[in-house]
Amino acid sequence: MSPLSTFTEDYLDYSLGAFRRSILCRGHGNYTKSYESFKRIDSTERFFLQAIRGRHNVTVLDVGCGDGYHLFVFNTDEGVRKTVSFRGVDISGLHIEVARRVARTLGFENMQFEERPAEDLGYPNESFDVVLCSDVVEHLENPGKCLAEIFRVLMPGGTAIITTPNPSSIVVRMADWMRKSGFRARAQGLEDDQRHGGHISLLGLKEWTRMAEETGFEVHAVRRGALLFGGYAYNRRPALFALLLLADRLLDALPVFRNWGEAFTMKIVKP
Repeated sequence: MSPLSTFTEDYLDYSLGAFRRSILCRGHGNYTKSYESFKRIDSTERFFLQAIRGRHNVTVLDVGCGDGYHLFVFNTDEGVRKTVSFRGVDISGLHIEVARRVARTLGFENMQFEERPAEDLGYPNESFDVVLCSDVVEHLENPGKCLAEIFRVLMPGGTAIITTPNPSSIVVRMADWMRKSGFRARAQGLEDDQRHGGHISLLGLKEWTRMAEETGFEVHAVRRGALLFGGYAYNRRPALFALLLLADRLLDALPVFRNWGEAFTMKIVKP
C-alpha cells in the first residue's frame, strides 16, 4: 500500500471515529458544547495576543497541537503572519501530517509541524517566546514533566498558556453530585463520559497553581471556562441557556468566581 493510501485510510478511520463520538453525545448542533469550546479558545487567544503585542520575530510552540487548529486560527489574526513563527508538536503522526497539508493548502509558510512527545520536546533550552498547551496535560501520566519541559524551552520572560479541565470547580462538583443523585438527563451523562475520556491527570486550579510556582513560573492571570458545559439538555431549554449565558459573562468580570468554570486557562511567565 502506498503512503498516500495509508494516510487516506488512517484519516478516514480517524474521521469516522470522531463522527461516531459526536453522534453518540449529540454534538451536532449542541450550542452548549460550542460555547464551552469557544470559551477555552477565546481565553487562549486573548493571552496569546497579549504575549506578542508590540513584538517582532516571535517564536511560538504549541505542545500537543493535534491537527494545528489553534495555530491556524491565531495565524489569521491581523499582523500575526508578519511577526510570528509557529511550531506545533504532537505524538500523533496522522495529526501532524494533516496539519502539514493544511498549512501547505493555506499557504502558511510561517508554520512547521513535528511528531514529538509533550514530556520530551527535544528542543534546546530557551528556544521559544511563547508556549501553548491546550487540553493536553490532563491526558499525560506525568503532567509535571511536561510543565518542566515547557519551562526549559521558554526564554526568560517567556509566556506559557495552559488550558485544562477543572475538577475542583464549584459547578463541576455540583454537576457530579446531581448526576450521582439521578437528577441529570441520560444524554448529559453520556456527554460527560465522552468529555472525560482519556483524562488520567485531572488537577484543580489550586494544584496547577502550586505546580506552576514550584516549577519556577509566576502565575500572571487565570481565565475561567464556561459555567454551563457538556449537556445537550440545555438545547431543549433555550431560556435556561440564555440565563446561564448571561450569568457566565457577568462572572467573567469578577475574579472571585474564577473557580466556577468547567475549565481554566492560565497565563504563566518564566522570570
